[in-house]
Amino acid sequence: MAGESGWKEDAVCCIIIIDTAGHGWYYIPAKAMNIIVTAYLITAFICLESAVSIYRMNPQSRLNRIYTLLAASFTVYSAVMIQFLISSDESACMVWYRVFAFMACLFTMLGVRYFLELTGAVSITGNRSVIASLYLLPCVFALPAMSFAPVVSGFTRTTWGWEIIMKDSVWAKCFFSYLLGCYGVCVALAIRWRLVAEKDHIKKQATVIVLSGLAGAAGMLHLFFSSLHSGALNSDAGIHFYNLFCLLTFVLGIRFAIIRYRLMTLVPANPAVELFAGMHDAIFVTDATGEIVFTNDNAGCSGKPGPGSTIYDFFSPGETLKNQAEELIAGRPLLQPVSVAPYGQSRGNTAADVFLHGIKNEIGELIGFMFIARENRGLGDIQERFQLTNRELEIALLLNDGLSAREISAECDIALPTAKTHIHNIYRKTGLRNRVEISNLLNKNT
Repeated sequence: MAGESGWKEDAVCCIIIIDTAGHGWYYIPAKAMNIIVTAYLITAFICLESAVSIYRMNPQSRLNRIYTLLAASFTVYSAVMIQFLISSDESACMVWYRVFAFMACLFTMLGVRYFLELTGAVSITGNRSVIASLYLLPCVFALPAMSFAPVVSGFTRTTWGWEIIMKDSVWAKCFFSYLLGCYGVCVALAIRWRLVAEKDHIKKQATVIVLSGLAGAAGMLHLFFSSLHSGALNSDAGIHFYNLFCLLTFVLGIRFAIIRYRLMTLVPANPAVELFAGMHDAIFVTDATGEIVFTNDNAGCSGKPGPGSTIYDFFSPGETLKNQAEELIAGRPLLQPVSVAPYGQSRGNTAADVFLHGIKNEIGELIGFMFIARENRGLGDIQERFQLTNRELEIALLLNDGLSAREISAECDIALPTAKTHIHNIYRKTGLRNRVEISNLLNKNT
C-alpha cells in the first residue's frame, strides 16, 4: 500500500498522508481536495456519457466512433488527473504525469482526426499514409516528454494537492506548441467548413463547432504564460477550473450542435453505402424536406441526385408521397405501400411500390425519411398488356388517387388539354369507361 490516509482534528479539517517510508506527514485541507476532485469526477462522467450517447446514436458512422474515442480520452485524462492530485509522493506524481502527458497528446490528435472527418477533408482522410502519420504524432511528442526530456522539473504540494513545476526549455515549448497547434488546426478546419457551407443548418453547426474549438484552444494557452511554467503553479485551483471549463465547453458545445442542429445524427458517407450494398430494393434517404441525401446503387438515378433534388420530383405521383410524409410527421398511420409510375433509367422504367419510414435523432425528432422502392410487377403487366406509355400509367395512378384533370395537369406540369388527351387514351386503350373501373383494375393487379 503506497500510503494511508486519515483525519486529524485541527483548525481546518485535513487529509493526512504517510509516504511509503512511513514518515513525512503531509496536510491537505480536505475541503479543498474534495472540491477539485469532485470537479474532475463530474467532468469525467459528462465526457463518458457523451461518448456512450454519440456511439449509440450511430455506431456504423466512422465520425461517431472517432468522437467516442475523443470523449473517452477526456474521461481517462480526468481520472488520471485525480490520481495525480492525491498521489502519495513525488515518485507517484511522476508516474501519473507520464500517463497524462501521453493522454494530452492523444486527445489533441484525436481532435484533429475528428475535425478532419467532420469537415469532409476527403483528400486527407482517404490517404492512409497521412492518417498513419497523424496517429504517430502523439508518440513522437509524448515519449520524449515522458522519458529523457520531461517538460517538468519537479512537483510541489499545495492546498489543492500536487502541482507541476514546469521547465522553461526549448523542448517544453515544442511540446506545448504541438498541443496548441492541434487545436489551431481544428479551429482552422471548422472555420473553413463554415465558409464553404451552403445550407443554413450546416452553417449553424459549423459556428458552434468553431466556438467549441476556440474553447479547447484557450485551455492550452496558459502553457505559454511564463509565470506558470517558470516555477510552481499558483497554489489556488484557478488553473484547474479554467482547464475544466474549456474542456467542458468543447464537449458540451458539440452536444449542443447535435441536439439543436442535428450534427452527426445522419451522416450520408461510406458506412451508408456499406449498409445498403446488399439490398436489392432501391433505397432513398432524404432530409425532412424530402431533399435526397443518399441513394444506393439500385435506386436507378443517372448519377448522383442534383442539388435540391427531392424525392417528390423523382417519383410520380409525388404529391401522394408528400402527403404520406406529412402524415408520418403528424404521427398518423400510413397507407403503405404507395404505387408510383415508372422511374429511373438503369431500372428499365419499372413501376414500383414505395414504403416510407421515418428517421429520428437521439431526442426523438423526425429529421428525415427512408424510401424503399420495390418493383411492382402488377403495374408492369398492366402497362405491357394495354400498351400504356409511362406518362399514361402515371396519370392512371393519379386518377386512382382521385385527382381531377386540372389537378393532374398541375401535378405532371403539362397543359390541361394534354392531360385530357392522356386520360382519353387511357380509357381507349383499356376499354374502361370511368375512374371506378380504372381503380378496380389497378387495385386488382397491384
